[in-house]
Amino acid sequence: MEQLLRDVWNSDEFYSDAAKSRTVRSPVDFVVQAMKNLHVRGNGRNVGDSPNELPEMVTAMGMDLFQPPNVAGWPGSLAWITSGTLIERLRFARYQAAADFGSHRIRISRLEKIVLGSSSVPPADVVDQVVAQLGLDVGPLALTATQKTVLEQYASDNGALSSLDLSNEYTDDVQTKVRGLISLALQAAEAQMF
Repeated sequence: MEQLLRDVWNSDEFYSDAAKSRTVRSPVDFVVQAMKNLHVRGNGRNVGDSPNELPEMVTAMGMDLFQPPNVAGWPGSLAWITSGTLIERLRFARYQAAADFGSHRIRISRLEKIVLGSSSVPPADVVDQVVAQLGLDVGPLALTATQKTVLEQYASDNGALSSLDLSNEYTDDVQTKVRGLISLALQAAEAQMF
């Protein structure tokens, strides 16, 4: 038995992407990962123009901090996703992406994957930059080509725009399209998973 376990744990297949289990992030994991990927430093207060403070948002997602349902803790995995808690996750993603003031603000200029300085960037390139910033570009949780096409359609207004103005973080395209892409990418199922 010892040799069998040693062989399993030392095999490349055991550590492959296909072998890793995927599980739904807890509300705290989802919020912290989103804030980390976007270099947001918060103080636990409101996120953008959300009427609720961050702990209230996490509670609405199904995790009452410091109040586990029993001594075993929270059930986790798919128990985190219900019709109500999923809406709260989507709402958090929208508020976080739109936050451009206060302590939870996203400074687009501080994001290393989103390149500012050009007034003519193809929407597909902007999608690639946002997806990379959120870590949804590689591995088993990478967005599919179809998902990226949908994001490109959003960014280009269904083909009406051939380029976006990313000359600085205050252009209309950065404030609407880039922040909108961040929100949509955070709302993807892959962003909800480990």
